[in-house]
Amino acid sequence: MSFFSVPDWDFQAPTVQSTERSQGKKKRKTPSGTNEIKSKPKLKQPNEKEILPTKRLKTQKQKIINLNTSETKINNSQETPALSKSAKKPVSKLSKLEKNLNAGRFRWINEKLYTTKSGSAFDLFQESPSLFDIYHEGFSTQVKKWPLNPLDAIIAHFKRFKNLKIADMGCGEAKFAQTLHTIHEIHSFDLVAANEFITACDISKTPLKDESVDAVIFSLSLMGVNYASFIKEAMRILHSKGELVIAEVTSRFENEEKFLVWLKSLGFLLVQREENKMFKLFFFRKEENVPYRDPPFTLLKPCIYKKR
Repeated sequence: MSFFSVPDWDFQAPTVQSTERSQGKKKRKTPSGTNEIKSKPKLKQPNEKEILPTKRLKTQKQKIINLNTSETKINNSQETPALSKSAKKPVSKLSKLEKNLNAGRFRWINEKLYTTKSGSAFDLFQESPSLFDIYHEGFSTQVKKWPLNPLDAIIAHFKRFKNLKIADMGCGEAKFAQTLHTIHEIHSFDLVAANEFITACDISKTPLKDESVDAVIFSLSLMGVNYASFIKEAMRILHSKGELVIAEVTSRFENEEKFLVWLKSLGFLLVQREENKMFKLFFFRKEENVPYRDPPFTLLKPCIYKKR
């Protein structure tokens, strides 16, 4: 009765009228001349209304018993899978091992991309294209933990325009092109051509012509020790008044102001800046053509994922 109850129902059994009340009353005299016949007191027969609650009580109690029985069966059926957990443990251990192995591979690939030149990374991925899939699977896992993917903000920005020619440098799986290819001409570049939207190349040397694009995007792709050469390539392919978009992890900046001063010296005027705790997003306009010069100091630190 602790788990089930019947609302608005009194489980007290109905009281049958007692015959003992008549015993205190004065006995009637038997008319003279007649034999006194003592009859046994008749018990009052309960009417149908008095019998019904008892029957209903039994019915309700039986329902409760049935419900409790059903609950026991359900609980037993739910406990059944637990009995087979021991049989599934080897599979879960194997899955966990594979997950840890892939996480280790992701960290190794990520470190290579940030601590070697882009040409060496390109050669490595051409020799082992599967590394691209492993890396981007791990990268996708990281993205799911972010409050906001900066690429989504970049996509929203370019949705406002039409018929632009855009170079997406280090495009990953080409989400930008897959989303906006119907309204823009998009050239997506990365180390491996994972799908039909991507051209495989070292992004310090793209096949695009001089001053041929309206916008250049680097969304978390200024990787490699020669990341400055990517900016140099953007200068070459971007026409005057074209737009340069850079999204980067906040922790990578040694000195943000020096980074902006360097880009200004290359002819890029900062138009808009957005940021949160994890990322910084910059929009520049190419104001003039000036000779390229390397930064005099390290501007961006490598982004290395720590083992957990």
